[in-house]
Amino acid sequence: MWRAALKGALGHRARLVITGLVVGCSVAFVVATLVFTDTLSTSFESIFEDSFAGFDLQVRSEIDPGLTFSIPDPVDAGVLDVVRSVAGVQQAQGSVTGFLALRGPDGEPIESPGPPILALTWPEVPSIASIREGDPPSGLDEVAIDAATATKEGIEVGETMVVVGTGIPTEVVVAGIVEFGEAESAGGIITVFSSVELGQRLFGLEGRYSTLEVVTNDETALVAERIEDRLGEGFQAIAADDLARQQVEGFQDAIGFIRTFVLVFAGVALFVGTFVISNIFRVTIAQRTRELAVLRAIGASARQVRNLMLAEAGVISILASAAGAVGGIGLAMLIRTAFEAAAVPLPPGPLEVTPAAVGLGVLTGVAVTAGAAMIPAVKASRVSPIEAMREGFIPPGRRALRGRVLTGGPLTAAGAAAMAAGLFAPLPEGAPDAVWFVGVGAVLLFLGVAVLAAVVARPVAGLLGRPLAASGAVAGVLARENAMRSPRRTGLTASALMISLALVGLVAILADSARTSAESLIEDRFRADLIVAPTGFSSLGFSPEVAQAIATLDSVDVVGRVRQGEVLADGRSRFMAGGTPGVFDLLSFDVLDGSLDRLGPGTVAVRKGDDSPAVGDVVEMTTPVGGLQALEVVAIYARNPNAFLVSMDTFESLFSERLDNQVLVRFLPGVDVAEASRQVGVAIESFPSIQIQDQDGFREEASGQIGGIVNLLYALLAVSIVIGTLGVIGTLLLSVVERTREIGLLRAIGMSRRQVRRMIRWEAVIIAVFGGVLGTIIGVVFGVAVVWSIGQELVLSLPVDQLTLWLLIAAVLGVLAATYPARRASRLDVLAAIAYE
Repeated sequence: MWRAALKGALGHRARLVITGLVVGCSVAFVVATLVFTDTLSTSFESIFEDSFAGFDLQVRSEIDPGLTFSIPDPVDAGVLDVVRSVAGVQQAQGSVTGFLALRGPDGEPIESPGPPILALTWPEVPSIASIREGDPPSGLDEVAIDAATATKEGIEVGETMVVVGTGIPTEVVVAGIVEFGEAESAGGIITVFSSVELGQRLFGLEGRYSTLEVVTNDETALVAERIEDRLGEGFQAIAADDLARQQVEGFQDAIGFIRTFVLVFAGVALFVGTFVISNIFRVTIAQRTRELAVLRAIGASARQVRNLMLAEAGVISILASAAGAVGGIGLAMLIRTAFEAAAVPLPPGPLEVTPAAVGLGVLTGVAVTAGAAMIPAVKASRVSPIEAMREGFIPPGRRALRGRVLTGGPLTAAGAAAMAAGLFAPLPEGAPDAVWFVGVGAVLLFLGVAVLAAVVARPVAGLLGRPLAASGAVAGVLARENAMRSPRRTGLTASALMISLALVGLVAILADSARTSAESLIEDRFRADLIVAPTGFSSLGFSPEVAQAIATLDSVDVVGRVRQGEVLADGRSRFMAGGTPGVFDLLSFDVLDGSLDRLGPGTVAVRKGDDSPAVGDVVEMTTPVGGLQALEVVAIYARNPNAFLVSMDTFESLFSERLDNQVLVRFLPGVDVAEASRQVGVAIESFPSIQIQDQDGFREEASGQIGGIVNLLYALLAVSIVIGTLGVIGTLLLSVVERTREIGLLRAIGMSRRQVRRMIRWEAVIIAVFGGVLGTIIGVVFGVAVVWSIGQELVLSLPVDQLTLWLLIAAVLGVLAATYPARRASRLDVLAAIAYE
C-alpha cells in the first residue's frame, strides 16, 4: 500500500508541486512564528535572570501585580537605613529608574525604535553590567551608555550629551561604555547609567529611591518577612527570582499576543490551503477513476482504495511539511535580519529551534492535508468498478447540487447566527468570550458559502463570461463554457480566493472606518492650535517643563497638559487620564451628565458604557499609589478612549509617573498662528524627541499609523492570497491534463496555440473574479457587522475604490495563475492528444 502510495504521489508531479507549495508555505508560516517568538522568549528570559542575579531581594512600595504597565511609588531615603538594620541584610542599595530623552554629541536626538530609553543608577551590588571602556559614572555630570548605542551613534568616552527626565535638559559627559555580559545591550534597550545623585535630580526624586536592592546572608524568604514586618504596610520585599519570573511572564504575555496574532493568519493560510488541497485531490481522483476501478476489479476493497488516497496525501504532506519546517527556520532567520535591518536590535544568540515548534508545524501540515483529502478519498472509494470503467469524467448531477444546498444552507445560517451572537448579543456569565463566537461563526460561514458556491457557480460564471461570449471570440466562448461545465470545481477553486479577499475586504472597511472616524473626531474635538507629543517610542512622555516653557510665551492663551496611566476596575485593566483645567477647554468630551468643572480631589468622570455608574455614585479602582480608591462620579462623557478622567492633582496623587503625554496649545485671538508656532518651536528646541503638530499634521499622523497597521495585515494576508492563487494554478494544470483529448481535437480542427492560451487565461479570470466577488460581498458583510458591533465613535465607511482595486487584483491574479497552464496546454502534441486514453 505504501509503495503504491509513494508511486502515486511522485507520479503526479503537478499535484505534488502545487500541494507541496501550499502545505509548505503554511507550515513555514507556523514554524517561523514559533521559532522566532521562542528565540525572543529564551533570550529575554536569560536577560531578566541576569539582570536580577546580583541581589536577593527588591524592596519597593506595594503595588498590585495586575498593574503591569505601572511603576510603584518611590520610597524615602530613610527606608534604606531601616532595611540595612534588619538581621540577615548583608548589603543594601537605593536605585533610581526612569525614562529619558537624549540628544547625542552631534546635537541630534537619539531615537529608540523599540522600548523607551531607560535610565538606571550604577549598581553597587553585583550586576551583569560592566564597564567596557572608561569609568563608572559619578557626580552630577557623568553618565555611561550601552555599547550598542555608542557604536550605532558614534559616541565616545569624554563626549558630551544632553539628557532630559522630568526637569530641564542637563548636559553630561560620557564617562564609560557599558556591556552586559557578552552582549552590547540589554535586549536592544538603549540604557543610560548615572550616579544615584544625578538620577534623583533628573526625576525629581531628591531624598527618595525608586527601589531598594538587598543582598542577604540568611534565608531569603525569612529576611523578606523581617523587612516587611519592620517596614509595615505599604511595602513589599520580593525575591529576585520572583521578580525575574514576573518580568518573564509579562514579556511572554506580550510575545504570546504576537504569536497568537501571527498564528491566526497562519490559520487563515491553512484554511485556504484546505480548499486548494481538497480541490486538487477531487480533480486528480476524477482523472483516475478508471485506474481506481481496475484496482477494485482485481480485488481491492473500498477501504483499501480510500486508504491508498489518504496514504498518498500523507506522503505528500510529510515531504511538504518537512520542507516547510526547514523553510520556516530560514524564514525566522529572515525575520530576525529584517528587524535588525530596521534598526530594532534583538538579543544576540542562536535561534531557539525546539522539537515542539517543528513538530507542531509538521503535525499541522499533515493534519490539514489528511483532512482536506478525506472527503475526496471517501468519494473515490464509493465509485463502483463498472461505473468507473466508463471513459471520461462523470460530472455531478442536480441531485448533488441540491445536497449542497441542504448542507451549505444550515452551515451558512449557523455561522451567521454565531457571528451575530458574538458581535451583538449579551453573553451569559460563564459563556466563552465573544471572539470565539465570532471566530467559529466566520469558519462556519466560510464553509457554508464554499459549499453553496458550486450552486451559484454556473449562473455567475455565465454572467461574468457573457462579455467574452458576446465578443464572438472562440476562446472567450469556450472559457465561459468550461467554467460553467464543472460548477463544483469552479466554486471550490474560487472559494480559496474568496476567503482571502473577504478578509482583505474586512480589513479595508475597518481601516477606512477607523481613518474616517479618527479624522472626524480630530476635526470635531480638537480645539487647540497645536499639540505637542513625543516622537516615536523614545519616551513614554516628556518633561512638564515643556508646558512651562510654552506658557511663558505672550502669544499663548491656554496650555493643557495630559497624562495617562493604568488602573484596575471590575477586575480589568483600564486607562485613566489626568488633565489640567485647560485641557477641558481644548478637547470636546461630549459630557452627557454632570460637569467636568467639578473634577477635583476624590472625584472622577466616567466614560458612558453598558455598565457605567450614574453621577453621584462611587466607583472603586486599584491605582499604583494608594491601592484601592473610592472616587465619586461627577460627570459622564461619551468621547474619549480613556475609561476615567481626573484632574491633574488627583492623577499625581494616584500615580508616580511625572511625564506629560501631550500638551495642547491655543493661541490668543488675532495671533499669527504660523509665527506663534515657530516661537513655540524655539521655546522647546532644547528638549529632544518632541514633535509639534497642528490639526492637519495630527490627522495625517493618525491616518499614517492606521495605514501602517493595515499594510502589516495585508502583508500577512498575502500568504493566503498566494495560496489561493496556487489553487487556481493547480486546478487549471490538472484541468488541462483532464481535457487533453478535448484540447487536441480543438487544435486538430484549426484552433491556434494563441487561442488555446487565451481560453485558459479567460477561464482563470472568470474563476478568480468569481472568488473576488464572493469575497468582496462577504467582506462587506463582515466589515459592516464588526463596525456596528464596535459602535462607540466608529463611523462606517466603505472604501469602494479599494474594494474595486482588489477585484481588479483578483483578475490579474487569474491571468498570472493561468500563464503556465495555458502555455502547457498550447504545446500539447495534437496527434498524441487525440490518441489519449
